[in-house]
Formats: sequence, structure tokens, C-alpha cells
Amino acid sequence: MLGSYEMSDLDGFETKGHPLCIRFKKGTSEKVREIASQNGLRVSTWIKRLVFNRVERVLDHKDVSILEYTTAEGYGDQICIRLSKEEMLEIRRAAIIEKSMPSPWIRAIVMENI
Repeated sequence: MLGSYEMSDLDGFETKGHPLCIRFKKGTSEKVREIASQNGLRVSTWIKRLVFNRVERVLDHKDVSILEYTTAEGYGDQICIRLSKEEMLEIRRAAIIEKSMPSPWIRAIVMENI
């Protein structure tokens, strides 16, 4: 169910944040790792940069491309990113604006950039 989120919804997050894992098909996860490496970044850092670039544009009501949602069909590799409460709240807000949930929304952003 999509709705509004408050900081209290994220009370389970520890001080260091919490991992959010996204599943990618095996060939896709390898491509993600390769692109991150080519940019001299860790995979999680590269993904977070993509995501927060879009978060900023969505929350500022700027034009963004329409995302195409795909699935790993329950198979493949997981790539995890560690998020603080504040980061997760921003991601959830932006994903909700685009009528999605965080995990498929993040996967769609990554897929758009590979």
C-alpha cells in the first residue's frame, strides 16, 4: 500500500542505517558492477548517486523520464545499499510520488542508466 511515511515508520533503522537490497539478473548485476568500477566508485555509491539525483528532481517537481519497471523474476544477485533513516525517507517519498515502492523504483533507475 502506498501512503505517506514519517520518521517513526523507520524506527527499526540503526544509527548506521539499514541495508536495502535490490535483486538483479546475473548479467545485469555484473554490468552494474562494471559501470561502477569504470567510474571509480563502489557499486553502492554509484547506485546511491543515481538514486539521489532522481530523488532531488522528483521532490523538486522537475521533469523526469518515465521509468520502465522490470523484475529479476526471483533469481539473480542482490546488490545492497546502506541507507540512513533520512535517506530512506527521501527515497520513499520520491518513489511514492512516482507511484512505486523503493526497491522496484531503485532497480528501474539503475536499469535506465546501464
